[in-house]
Amino acid sequence: MLVPGLVWNLVRAPGRSSFLAASLAAILSVQTLYQNAFLVLAACLAGVAVCAGHRQWKTAALVLGAGFLAAVSLVPYVPLILHARDVNALFKMGFQPDRVWATLAFALGRI
Repeated sequence: MLVPGLVWNLVRAPGRSSFLAASLAAILSVQTLYQNAFLVLAACLAGVAVCAGHRQWKTAALVLGAGFLAAVSLVPYVPLILHARDVNALFKMGFQPDRVWATLAFALGRI
């Protein structure tokens, strides 16, 4: 994954170009697969921990900003993600042949 390397580059050499690169990679990562948000969060928290250890608060804010932009890019998908969680409960029910047969018989008018 490209994000941890670019976050580390941002921690080592904070600046506009490294911030833009880390932010763009983080946004593209979560837009590719929204579960990558957890990996982006871990990379950003690790970067903040390193910055906090060296008392580089401005750099920590840049790292948090890159992660924040990635998180904000997922906001439009929150309703879809919550709906998918509800639909997933249907798949956990499993296949029940007797229930399928009863529903089919009801739908066809009990032939």
